[in-house]
Amino acid sequence: MRKITRHMYQSHLNELSKKFSNNYLDSIHTTVNMIFKHAIRQVFLLANPIEGFVMPKKQITIKYIEEEELNDQFLKVSELKAFLCIAKEHGLSFDYLTFAS
Repeated sequence: MRKITRHMYQSHLNELSKKFSNNYLDSIHTTVNMIFKHAIRQVFLLANPIEGFVMPKKQITIKYIEEEELNDQFLKVSELKAFLCIAKEHGLSFDYLTFAS
């Protein structure tokens, strides 16, 4: 743990950013930061080696945009409202409750 440097950590998260979402990277960083803060409280470390870390920014690629188009499979808010209205008026007794919760 004492051998970890900010540069090592930054490089590793930069590599992970090529494979994982920003949300996942943020959760990794939060967890690692908590570990280092605990190590400082336990006087195992004197300083947090990842202080000043900069979260990698994703480059938007054509592949990413094409993959995002697949997410159009989800309902828009207006479509969801119409669906819930139909479920409430014409569905089975618990359909509306099932889909609305």
